[in-house]
Amino acid sequence: MTFYVFLAILATSIIPLVAVYFFLLTVSGANTQLSRDKAEIIVKAIEGHVRQYLDIVPRQSERMAALLREDSITFAERDRIGALFSAALAATPQVATLSWATYDGQIVRVFRNRPDETIKAGDWSDELAFTEMLKLFERGAAPSWEGIFFAETVKRPFMNYVLPLGDTTGGEAPGGVLIASVSLEEFSSYLQKLKDDFFGTPFILRARTQVLAHPQLPATFDGLSDNRTLPTLAEVRDPALARIWDEARLTALEAKLAGSVSVRVIESEPDPEVFLYRETAGYDRQPWIVGIHLPLSAISDQLGRERFIYIVSLSVVVVALLGAVLLSRMITGPIRRLDDVAKDLAQLDFEKQPAYESSLFKEVNEVFESFESARHNLKFFGRYVPKALVRKLIGRQEEREHGNLAEVTILFTDIVGFTAMSEEMSAHQIEQFLNSHFSLLTRCVMACDGTTDKYIGDSLMAFWGAPEHQPEHAYLACRAAALIASAVEEDNDRRAQDGLPRVKVRIGIHSGPAIVGDIGSSERVNYTVVGDSVNVAERLENLARQIDGREQEKDVIAVISKQTAIQAGHRVAARSLGESDLHGRKGKVEAMVLDFGSLDEVPA
Repeated sequence: MTFYVFLAILATSIIPLVAVYFFLLTVSGANTQLSRDKAEIIVKAIEGHVRQYLDIVPRQSERMAALLREDSITFAERDRIGALFSAALAATPQVATLSWATYDGQIVRVFRNRPDETIKAGDWSDELAFTEMLKLFERGAAPSWEGIFFAETVKRPFMNYVLPLGDTTGGEAPGGVLIASVSLEEFSSYLQKLKDDFFGTPFILRARTQVLAHPQLPATFDGLSDNRTLPTLAEVRDPALARIWDEARLTALEAKLAGSVSVRVIESEPDPEVFLYRETAGYDRQPWIVGIHLPLSAISDQLGRERFIYIVSLSVVVVALLGAVLLSRMITGPIRRLDDVAKDLAQLDFEKQPAYESSLFKEVNEVFESFESARHNLKFFGRYVPKALVRKLIGRQEEREHGNLAEVTILFTDIVGFTAMSEEMSAHQIEQFLNSHFSLLTRCVMACDGTTDKYIGDSLMAFWGAPEHQPEHAYLACRAAALIASAVEEDNDRRAQDGLPRVKVRIGIHSGPAIVGDIGSSERVNYTVVGDSVNVAERLENLARQIDGREQEKDVIAVISKQTAIQAGHRVAARSLGESDLHGRKGKVEAMVLDFGSLDEVPA
């Protein structure tokens, strides 16, 4: 009898032992995959921040070129150039200097951080490298980043984005090029901010041995010149980074972390150093190496610790009978909480703080840490990508990638006289004003189930009818315009009490067919709408500025097309302006002034 009892106890001990053993093996594999996923997320996040920091420069340059043409500003009008470029610099902290150069070597530069010398004109026709570059763009070269150059006057390296201006005045004289200069010192300061978020040291290398940006990169180095524009790995105060290409590597750990990113693990005391990186192209004549280095423990202490699993498995035998029940409770509880966290992440709920509880198993705690790190990174991304739009787009891959012709309503807003207004404001005041203004407008768009597409200078673009079908898209857009009018008027009343001028906003709304989908490059896309309907909405916003009479005294005027009025139905009242020719478009469009009062009388 005792023997059979012993066998029963032994069998009962072995079963939970085997179960725990295989469970721990599963956790080990899961941790390895989570560590690999974490490595990929970190590198993609760093690269995403780098691209976000630099990609705004071409867009702002295009905006400046358009304003130069719209306002017919000539090269000789230094005051107007200074005012326009200063406003652009305020909205684009990445850019240190904006310059306008003619093809004969004359140049006007506007600086961000030189209060005693905001604007400066000069003759650079004797600078061989500069004139050779101008010749390339005069012969029709496309806008591009023009590599790294060293500014002798300030002893600092910069990188330039060059955009041909074409003709800005309607005459025959070429306009030259617009040059946006990005300071690598400021770029490195930006990486310093990322360092705190990712618990490691981000870096950007050029040609493997040149350091382009680094949190500890000093402003100047002895020996830099036009021929040696960047410091080497050995010159930057980062001993770990200086060893990135060492041969003393832990290749077994590299294999466990390697995925879509490159990995090097260098032996170091007390903890091996992990380098995660990938090549990034598009900003130089040669690709950059963008990455981060951090201690191995910051990725996962689980890697290289498989023996720990066996030790835990053997120790379970001693307390198998009592430990099996306790162990199951200790494991299933955290697994359920992990499942809850995973479901929250799947629903894009990054704000909810998970109810983590410390576990006796270090591996389970590491899984919690990995999930928390992923939640933190995704929450950070949520600031730049509208979660409401992402939720709508999930499951619509075919429609996004190949585009879709849909009936939509597009809304454009613009501030009347913003250029003149910005001339009276500091860079910080312009930044605060635009952030407050766009927050006001975006809340109105979201309140009417609209999608905010983009911010262009002082303009906002939004649309309705996609990605989800909205039968009342025209009415919702008109309703949003009425909310904007009410919000702007209330804000203007507060501004008046503070002695500030009233802000006048003009709105254009049009309904019609448009292509809806992912538009952009292989590296980055925007979910947006394109087509003639978008152009009509923008032109209607311009038309709202041209209405004669006392209408222009109103804080907000919205001009809608007849198509929008018809689709919005009886709930919207509007006064016809007759048929109008829209700039750059064949055919007439009947435009109407929206009566905001008619929308106030109808519930949303």
